[in-house]
Amino acid sequence: MRWLPAAALAAAATALRAPSTPRRLTPLRLSPAEIMYEAQRDAMAASAEQEGALFVGHTSPLRTKKLSYSKKTKRRGKKASGFSAPVAAESQAEKDAAARWRSLKRDGILKIEGACAPATASLLREYVVEGVDKARRAVLEASDPADESMKRFHATTEQPSRSFFKPRLDDPQIHAGLGELLGAESKLGDLFALACGGDDAVFYDYNALRTEPGCARQPVLWRRPVFDITMASRRWRADLASTPPPPPHAIAAIRDAQVHFDTPFQETPPLFTAFVALQTVTAAMGATLFLPGTHLQCPSRCEFDASRAGTERRDAMLRAADARYALLEPGDVTIFDMRLLHCGTKNLVADAGGRTRYFLNFTFCNPRADQSDLGHVPCIRPGYERRMTLRDARAELLCASPFAALGDGL
Repeated sequence: MRWLPAAALAAAATALRAPSTPRRLTPLRLSPAEIMYEAQRDAMAASAEQEGALFVGHTSPLRTKKLSYSKKTKRRGKKASGFSAPVAAESQAEKDAAARWRSLKRDGILKIEGACAPATASLLREYVVEGVDKARRAVLEASDPADESMKRFHATTEQPSRSFFKPRLDDPQIHAGLGELLGAESKLGDLFALACGGDDAVFYDYNALRTEPGCARQPVLWRRPVFDITMASRRWRADLASTPPPPPHAIAAIRDAQVHFDTPFQETPPLFTAFVALQTVTAAMGATLFLPGTHLQCPSRCEFDASRAGTERRDAMLRAADARYALLEPGDVTIFDMRLLHCGTKNLVADAGGRTRYFLNFTFCNPRADQSDLGHVPCIRPGYERRMTLRDARAELLCASPFAALGDGL
């Protein structure tokens, strides 16, 4: 099993056979389950480094695509003048969205520059940073810290180097930013409508992702065990213990390294996710790596699905892949089909250019797609899950008190 090398297993076995240390010297000891998990995590980190080396020398930045319009659309746009100018402006927004959708449908990934203003992105970042601090205090003060942490961080214990944060929707500080990103005629909102079945698209996921300098490549673990460290004890539990058992493709994903898809293939793409950069994202800060075109049943994707991580067959496929990493400025967005192969890369240490990185993430679901196995578990406050559509969200953003009926979502 490449994902858990013999050396790691041997180390774990040795630790299990070791004689007990006097209690006074080890007031906090690892259980057998914890030892095995630590060994697996270390093994996966080693596999990630090996996989990352396969891309060295043949990756390039993800470029913003020049919008390509059909001749029919161009002719229609040129006729507008005088009193028809407002109609022409609306038509231009529709044309732009249609052109972006054609590119996204073909490649599975699209970069949008300036989906919101840089100043808006900066304000959103301040809001998220403040929200993380408040959430941490709430966890410390809660009677059940693990449960409170799940509601706010999607984990029973917030991880120091990489974690999700679930923001609230009803806070006035965020409404202007949400309006720029998802409101009527917004670049991102209009594209979500085309990609996810129109205004009935389901508001599926909403979170912020934080990574710190020194953070390793993105881990892929379904039902990942996490340890809750409290003042009195260390106990083992699963992040997603309340969810159904993972489907077969998820079991396979546990054995894989970092390049992965979030939702299995089906003809109607069910989920699209947007990563909104809240600051500049350089290659040293863990830029996301995408393999364009692999959301479809192309030869590269078929080879990926037919092979196993760590095998020469898989390695050859990754070495030959057209890999692109997303370098972003504040307010830029990458939106991708969640069937696409991708991974988060390493956020280097500070001396090598690594910096704290925040993304604000949105996912919409196409209600016409097969809902039986979406693969991706939503990371959103429980009170917001599947509570509204894109149409609802846009209507709320026009209200005096947007999302007041949903409250804080907890």
